[in-house]
Amino acid sequence: MDVPYKSIIPGGLQVGSVITVQGFILPQPHRFQINLRHKFGIAFHYNPRFDENVVVRSIYQDGKWGEFERSEPMPFKGGQPMTLTIICGPHQYEVFVNALPDVHLFAKKTSDDKSKLKLTCMATGFFPKDVQLSIMKNDKHLPDDEIESTGVRPNHDGSYQMRKSVEIKDEEKAEYDCFVQHRNLRQPILIKGAN
Repeated sequence: MDVPYKSIIPGGLQVGSVITVQGFILPQPHRFQINLRHKFGIAFHYNPRFDENVVVRSIYQDGKWGEFERSEPMPFKGGQPMTLTIICGPHQYEVFVNALPDVHLFAKKTSDDKSKLKLTCMATGFFPKDVQLSIMKNDKHLPDDEIESTGVRPNHDGSYQMRKSVEIKDEEKAEYDCFVQHRNLRQPILIKGAN
């Protein structure tokens, strides 16, 4: 796709609309901008400025710019791919940059049977919500009927989380791992557990 890219969004933007922009940041970037325009101006201006190490956000209406909001640190890196997701809220736009899953694997004794451990694989902070998360036993994915899952749930910041757990015997010698695949990842995350 050529840059600059211009397109009309069929039906316009509504509360809950999601726009995803994927691309590659040049190795020596200066600036780029994304403008959500309407016939009277710019409803949302998003402008990463690498030369200032900030992202500037604003609006343009009635022939003038609104207040410029600046945020640091710069969430983009030169020479890297990027995924930017904009969600239209009732009074604001939420922006997620490279919202990658933060993955954890932990175990604790079960409350009803002290000879068992509950092993949990958790991914949080990712967007969009489509994620593949599984617990592996000796390098094989466990079937869903052996696993307890929360399903994908929203976090307070608009990102998502998911947990899957399995009960195992404390003395069991199998190796358990946590596997996560998400479209913002270049390759899956594999957290190796103890055996």
